Amino acid sequence: MGKCGVSSAYGQALAEAAGVCLDDQEHPNPVSLALQGDATSSRDVIWPSIDDQMRRTWNDDEVATEYGAMAVALLLAVKVLGYRIIERMKKGRGFDYVLAPETADANDRSQRAWLEVSGIRKGGDSTIRTRLRQKLKQTSKQTTSGRAYIIIVEFGRPIAQISA
Repeated sequence: MGKCGVSSAYGQALAEAAGVCLDDQEHPNPVSLALQGDATSSRDVIWPSIDDQMRRTWNDDEVATEYGAMAVALLLAVKVLGYRIIERMKKGRGFDYVLAPETADANDRSQRAWLEVSGIRKGGDSTIRTRLRQKLKQTSKQTTSGRAYIIIVEFGRPIAQISA
């Protein structure tokens, strides 16, 4: 995730968290991630080999799921949606990241987009729909110009719900 608002060390930590979540669900590496919502296809996801130290590091399922979902969502923002990551938002702003089109000037605020990410370790379609409704309500209160995206990553099957 070089040349963006995410350091390589942070990106590696996020990838490790995603790997722990996918490994916990006993998925093969790589695994096909189904995309649904505003993007319908699939993408192969590859993660680092997971060892016991990584499992102990990411032993808190809620934290591992949150950070693992960020890894997958940021990759999808870049590879599927065509954005680059500008910066992480401060808590309480309604979104997690600021994005800009790959071809745009990073300083051009008029072309910015917003990304909210949520992770589910294992859940069905109704869990994903419920989470999407919560995130739509949360982000609708924000006064931002530009496009807003919500990406929900469910590690059980795995699925990524992309909504604009």
